[in-house]
Amino acid sequence: MTQSDVSTDFSSRIPNIKPFILAGGKSRRFGSNKAFASIDGVRQIDRLLQIINVLFQAQSTIVCSLENKPQFAEFETLTDFDGSRGPLSGIAAALVALANQNLASNARTNSKAESFALIVTCDSFSLSARTMERLASARSQGRDIVAYKSPESIQPFPSLWSSRIADKVARAAVTEQRSVIQFIAQHPSTILLTAEHRDYLQSFNTVEELTNLQRVETAAIDRVL
Repeated sequence: MTQSDVSTDFSSRIPNIKPFILAGGKSRRFGSNKAFASIDGVRQIDRLLQIINVLFQAQSTIVCSLENKPQFAEFETLTDFDGSRGPLSGIAAALVALANQNLASNARTNSKAESFALIVTCDSFSLSARTMERLASARSQGRDIVAYKSPESIQPFPSLWSSRIADKVARAAVTEQRSVIQFIAQHPSTILLTAEHRDYLQSFNTVEELTNLQRVETAAIDRVL
């Protein structure tokens, strides 16, 4: 993941996208906060921000639990509604905040501009500029969610969510429907892109999974060299 694959004019072509990184989980299986895992000497959160902040005009916001907020003091943060309810709660928090920003902005400019939240998880290992560019370029007026699918299932992250469905997502997040995949599958206004390569959507939950992903990445680089 480098800045070299970022289109230099991308941010000007695709405005009104606000990036949010979900970091509300407890990382029990990993043993420590996955956002601060060291990968080749670089913190995971910095790896993500390196490419996201170059690709999009808006500053990224970290969605985290109240108890984890001090760990992210150096970043712009937003408190998750209820981290125990899973990532849909973090998405809801992001969309409600974005919708409120839109109301204020549209009132000042007397417009009805629509904004989207780019939702990325803090454990996204192989996030690429190409993956996010495809999402942003596929967004369409009248469609609320843009996500990826693999032959096996919907891949919920990274994905784009319209601020206009903030209330619907918030209602779902406080009920028993906690599955992001289920919400995307049932929502009638969704674009599902075919993932070009499953590795682009890989994430890690344990130290062993991270080690394996690093090993695969190193082997791929060695084959190229």
